[in-house]
Amino acid sequence: QRADMKTALADVVGIVLVMLLVEGVVGIGITPFTDPHGVFVAPTGVIFVADAGNNRVVMDMKGGYRETIGIGLSQPADVVADGGKTGYVYIADAGNNRIVRLSGLYNYAVGSPTFNFALAAAPSQLSLGTGLKDPQSISVNGLGDIFVADTGNNRVVEINRTAPYKQTTVLTGLKAPLALLCDPFYTRAVFVANTGAGTVVEILANHH
Repeated sequence: QRADMKTALADVVGIVLVMLLVEGVVGIGITPFTDPHGVFVAPTGVIFVADAGNNRVVMDMKGGYRETIGIGLSQPADVVADGGKTGYVYIADAGNNRIVRLSGLYNYAVGSPTFNFALAAAPSQLSLGTGLKDPQSISVNGLGDIFVADTGNNRVVEINRTAPYKQTTVLTGLKAPLALLCDPFYTRAVFVANTGAGTVVEILANHH
């Protein structure tokens, strides 16, 4: 009888593990990343990964649970959250030559990391940017405005955080800029990896 009980218990444990794997609660057996590019860690501890090879962005939460966010992405190169009251998540959707803004993810980007995604409303999605070409990097300054390394156009553009989302070319003449980062705390400058030229460029807060 003990042997039968052990066998039955093993069967139950096996079934539970399979269910957890299917639901993505256990962080093994999940679709592996393929050519991941950008990574962003929110204050909540949630990790956002731009999984370019799988045309998706993944939220990796505590306990190994993963959730795919964003619709119709193509080779997403970078992802960032604004960290403010809105909790917007921005994606450099390189293959579609656009920036994607996701709302409805505040609890992951800013709020509670234990928020139940299953009980939340589906995030809404908005496309931003005009004339972009293969944008590879994105960053948000302390005001919530978005800066984009518009790699294919060898420039940096700024997109205003509010409608009508005015887009301004901040710097041209770059060579394949692949990464940028805003300093929201002190200088409010933007630092750009001007990869093709082998330099790092600082854009001052007044853009001069």
